[in-house]
Amino acid sequence: MEQNAYDFQVGLKYQLYNSIFLTLHFDTIKKTGIELPVFRAYLQSALASGKSPSEIIEQYFEEHHKDADSNERHGLLFRFIQYVERQVVLIDALEEAAFSKLNDLNGQGSMHQLIQRVNLDHREQELMDALNDFRVKIVLTAHPTQFYPGSVLGIINDLSASVEDNDLHEIRLLLEQLGQTPFFKKEKPSPYNEAVSLGWYLENIFYHAIPQIVGRIKDLSTTQDYTNFRLLEVGFWPGGDRDGNPFVTVETTKKVAKRLKFILLKAYYKDVRALKRRLTFNGVIEIIDALEESLRTSLYESNRSFDFDLNAFQSDLMRIQKLLEEQYQSFFIDQVDDLLIKTKIFGQHFSSLDIRQDSRVIQKAFDICLGKEDTSRPLSDYFSLSFPMPDETAGEPVHQDTFKVFNAISEIQQENGELACHRFIISNCRRAESVLQVYAMANNLGLQENMALDIVPLFETIDDLMHSQSEMERLYQLPEYQAHLKNRNGRQYIMLGFSDGTKDGGYFSANWNIYKAKERMTTVSRNYGVEVVFFDGRGGPPARGGGNVRKYYAAQGNKIENKEVQLTIQGQTVSSRFSSVESASHYLENILTAGMESRLYAKDHATSTQQEALMQQIADDSLEAYVALKQRDDFMSFLEFRSPLKYFGQTNIGSRPSKRGKSSKLTLEDLRAIPFVGSWSTMKLNVPGYYGLGIAMKQTMQKEGEQVLLDLYRENEFFASLISNSMQSLSKTRMELTAYLQKDQAYGDLYDLINKENELTRKMIQKLLGDKGWEMVLESKNSIQLREEIVLPLLIIQQYALIKMEQNEEHKAVYEKLIIRTLYGIINAARNSA
Repeated sequence: MEQNAYDFQVGLKYQLYNSIFLTLHFDTIKKTGIELPVFRAYLQSALASGKSPSEIIEQYFEEHHKDADSNERHGLLFRFIQYVERQVVLIDALEEAAFSKLNDLNGQGSMHQLIQRVNLDHREQELMDALNDFRVKIVLTAHPTQFYPGSVLGIINDLSASVEDNDLHEIRLLLEQLGQTPFFKKEKPSPYNEAVSLGWYLENIFYHAIPQIVGRIKDLSTTQDYTNFRLLEVGFWPGGDRDGNPFVTVETTKKVAKRLKFILLKAYYKDVRALKRRLTFNGVIEIIDALEESLRTSLYESNRSFDFDLNAFQSDLMRIQKLLEEQYQSFFIDQVDDLLIKTKIFGQHFSSLDIRQDSRVIQKAFDICLGKEDTSRPLSDYFSLSFPMPDETAGEPVHQDTFKVFNAISEIQQENGELACHRFIISNCRRAESVLQVYAMANNLGLQENMALDIVPLFETIDDLMHSQSEMERLYQLPEYQAHLKNRNGRQYIMLGFSDGTKDGGYFSANWNIYKAKERMTTVSRNYGVEVVFFDGRGGPPARGGGNVRKYYAAQGNKIENKEVQLTIQGQTVSSRFSSVESASHYLENILTAGMESRLYAKDHATSTQQEALMQQIADDSLEAYVALKQRDDFMSFLEFRSPLKYFGQTNIGSRPSKRGKSSKLTLEDLRAIPFVGSWSTMKLNVPGYYGLGIAMKQTMQKEGEQVLLDLYRENEFFASLISNSMQSLSKTRMELTAYLQKDQAYGDLYDLINKENELTRKMIQKLLGDKGWEMVLESKNSIQLREEIVLPLLIIQQYALIKMEQNEEHKAVYEKLIIRTLYGIINAARNSA
């Protein structure tokens, strides 16, 4: 992204359109808009002088609002928050409108660039063979990191379009609408509400973006028919992910599956009506009329059962194709082709709904099924177990849900097809027994014949990752399990959790151990003739497995199975990456070409024995440093009393609680990764994104010499991608914001450790960069700089309120509300929470 391009397309336009706020018909907005730049400049100056947020805010009031009482002062802070929230929305809309001007859509990571490279290497047929045998699956999760309500997302979408059209009148109206639209959610959304919100992206983005890419690839295939219409897929967790969410029930799951089918049929119906306006020919119009009536009846009559015969629908479209070819010079046949491709991609389910539950819940439910605690048994015994559906009074509601969900999966498959719901993910999976417990319950409680279910272990902690291959081998050794996999096309899905891995072992160690676990599980799977598919639980920020996805997957070597790329997408990453068809296509192409590069050029990304030893050393040293930090007695209490951690649950952005378990005591094990990472990021400390890396690199340089590490960075793309992602986290740290904690009697020592590691990691990375400045290699640097500048008032206000919560009993309710409200703008401005 060129600085000049960003300045013109976003920076200057931001200044222009931001000034429109001052012309709106609201006196308070105008006054706030005039004072906010004064306030922001004051904050920058005072922060640079070393003052604490509390001192800064109080001195500002003394100098500018000396006669104002506490209610008036607090009211002004709330107005600043509301104003900044809307400035962030404006930046989002401007960046979305300028997407094609800020990104090279035919450059690195595009299909265009990959095809050029393949043509130069004369490997065209290899590319087509790979594309016919490859799959990318984006899974939309219900994890609560999306702070924009649906109404605001709609405004962003419309505002972006108006900016592209340079329609000043419409822009002004939308900004006026934005000024009156609330950002704060008074109630938590239900899991179904979450599904409806994310369904918007299926209906308006993926329904158009995926067929465009598949259609272009289909056109490349000149020597054979292209048949891989599952090249790009979308998975769905809202309504299916019940891990730690008691509000997701069997009824929710079935309701969401029905909703997905409804919005798909509605999209087909819209396309058929559009075709009807063009296909006005004898013999064709009659078929179109019948298709339209059939869809209308399915959608709006017949008790809303959404009955739909996919095969018949496709047959009719092919009849139309034939008639157009034979009798009407192929008029408008491309539009018919497009709809036919959509039906082959989305079927009658639109998106695959995954089921997920924690292994500990599964264990308890299984014990209830047996009527006793299942302590130890030969693994082969699980396949011959027989038991009835437990009584309605057995266990807690979460266990009743576990019993009944298998029947729900069967019902969904019957109504929407097998692909509608075919995976059961076991979070916190540690043993092969958990997989077989799910198998036994599925076999007895709803999916008896030819079990159409992929059972997916999710390995999360460092220890679980290290033992994952031995647990998988225990499964592969069973003839009965091999028979089950044969029924599932010889494929085993395995999920790896970046979020909890990072929380457990730190940034570098988690990423390296996931990489090595993939290698080991690939080896053991290949040895048993199993095709393993890795499903990455990647979040938005680098601390949760995010960062540059293309670089990460392109750097996978040939020791890791690479026929599919599957990853989760959540929160602001959904709205930032998939806000338009254009940006979604670009992002999907980046992931697709990364997979292709890994397939076609795996040798280019191979890791040598020496490089592997170096990265293992860095991982071990960084793990030791991170574990020492998190095992400190003051680590969790620091998060609880000096960060906004405990307020995440009050933001009402998601249906799921912010911690597992019912205990009132806060433990790292029960704490969800989202509030854990989010708390560090809103304080601009971003500890999970780098801590331990600086110490480890310094120790490696001392042992092996500086040049060895420089060569590793220059020659190994995987290592370089991890450094790049850590730079993203470090670029968003602002140690001066919390420098006052150095004097904190309870937490000064802990803060000093974090501060020193921040400085050390920056120093070590600069050694790797050499003469290059961070701005030369840091992605999105211009966006980061502008957003950090805009959001500064919220950062200061939040820290001010956190300090006051410990000092002032009288206004605690106000300070608590200030903390919660600032979370919205800070997280949204960061785009990926780090």
